[in-house]
Amino acid sequence: MPIASNAPGLARKWITSTAAALTVAALPSCDKHNATPPGANPRQVTVVGSGQVQGVPDTLTADAGIEFTAPDVTTAMNQTNDRQQAVINALVGAGLDRKDISTTTVTL
Repeated sequence: MPIASNAPGLARKWITSTAAALTVAALPSCDKHNATPPGANPRQVTVVGSGQVQGVPDTLTADAGIEFTAPDVTTAMNQTNDRQQAVINALVGAGLDRKDISTTTVTL
């Protein structure tokens, strides 16, 4: 499974940096004593920006176990397989892609 990137952290840093830059750019217009005389060219601040954030989609790794006790090995394995298939079917029915679901360990 891919490891999730720090995309939310990068987006938060970008938003914070942009907000700080806009605040600094707007501060000169807050000065009441900075009135422009009539007929003079007023000072202007123009801010243009764009941004794009890319990252790996969020992932979830979950471990689950299925255990059965039966009089013989075949019955126990069949019951475990049936329950495992029911869990997989529920996950696929909830929208997960079957190729993203895997069995990693079987212990008898």
